[in-house]
Amino acid sequence: MSHFLSKKDLLNPLIFNAEYYISHHDDLRAMSLNRKEAAEHFLKHGLKEGRTASPIFNAQYYLNENLDILESTGHNYQLAARHFLKYGINESRKTSACFDVNFYYRINPDLQNAFGRDFKQLYTHFMDYGYKENRRHNPFTMPDSMRVELTNTCNLHCNTCPREYDHGSNMKVGNLKIEKALDLLNELMPFITNINLTGLGETFLFKDLLTIIDAINSNGKTTTFLSTNAQTLNCLPMMAQIAGKVNMVQISIDGIGKVYEDVRKVTDFSNYAANVKEIYNISKNQTTELKLNMVVYPPNFLDMKNVVSFANEMGINKLNIHTRNLVAIPGEDISEYDLYKSPKFKAAMDEAQAVADQLGIYVSTFSTTHSNTDYCEMILNNYYVTWDGFLVPCCAKPFPKEKNFGNVFQEGIASCIKNYQTSSFRTSWDRGEIPNFCERCYKISNMQDV
Repeated sequence: MSHFLSKKDLLNPLIFNAEYYISHHDDLRAMSLNRKEAAEHFLKHGLKEGRTASPIFNAQYYLNENLDILESTGHNYQLAARHFLKYGINESRKTSACFDVNFYYRINPDLQNAFGRDFKQLYTHFMDYGYKENRRHNPFTMPDSMRVELTNTCNLHCNTCPREYDHGSNMKVGNLKIEKALDLLNELMPFITNINLTGLGETFLFKDLLTIIDAINSNGKTTTFLSTNAQTLNCLPMMAQIAGKVNMVQISIDGIGKVYEDVRKVTDFSNYAANVKEIYNISKNQTTELKLNMVVYPPNFLDMKNVVSFANEMGINKLNIHTRNLVAIPGEDISEYDLYKSPKFKAAMDEAQAVADQLGIYVSTFSTTHSNTDYCEMILNNYYVTWDGFLVPCCAKPFPKEKNFGNVFQEGIASCIKNYQTSSFRTSWDRGEIPNFCERCYKISNMQDV
């Protein structure tokens, strides 16, 4: 086979798109080329000059990012194109700064189901449909979902919370300054569609919460979510102020009666229950939905069915059940995860689900909220900004001293998302290498069947 491609191969739609070629080069736009003329220009000049003619393939980028190919081809861009079509297309290599086939696969579950890891199909789908549908295809485009930690202070000390263990005891504690918060929102609002205002702390302790929510709502298109433990002194007045202004309030609960008090320490369940009922009364004629969230681990998992019944008594029809995540609790034995795969846990879960079905309560669990793929979707579209401005990988271990991608107050959110540290972290996942930072996470144990 010749080292060089035929004219037909060089004009493969994955390599050459006339509209893209013209629109991305000022001199070509000035020449007012038609499609045929653009193709002739690319064949005669463009490829030899290393010009990009497709969002998914850039010969210069391809060689710079794949040094083994550069070593064998030199800066021969036609050979680079040949390698891409014959080999690289099936090797999930980095082919363009504008398009990442691994990201395109991860961010589009429907394509995972349709094509699996057939990368040629994924490339073709993007050029035929995804590009026109404005599907996200570049990991360094701004995400549409963010988590902003307004505070990491809390009035409780719960066994299920990572702030009570080693990493948490070493973290700085404070509140997001309102001026910085508003500046951050101004940067986020052009692209954000979902924002979570919950961090390691109790959200209702942030005194400027209403100001933040009003600023978000001024954007007019953003869905807002937050969590509360329903045990602060200002709980009910704060709920009265924000009811109808946020889309969902999640109320944490880790058991009923003494089980709750053992997990949540220095609390009174009767006071908690009264607050939850009043929160329901405040919000029942508003647009704000309510949901309970239970973190299950060995001391409380048998109470799942009782929590379902409690949700029904409170008038709340949604409950999320999640594991305790040991990624942020290094001192605990990871064998705790064995519980979630045991017959006794399955029996307790089945019993809780049966009660939920009878009462009309929707229950989501870690098995329904986490995909069973070999990739963690959290690092794609769930960035977390700490109260002091650090961008961290996800909410499972939001401790900047352990891992961060820069400070958004100093560098800007876009720079932090696009920098080398963020790229390297994602690249290790794409190579099938689980980062050390992620070890001990429940998501990882689910992949590896601990």
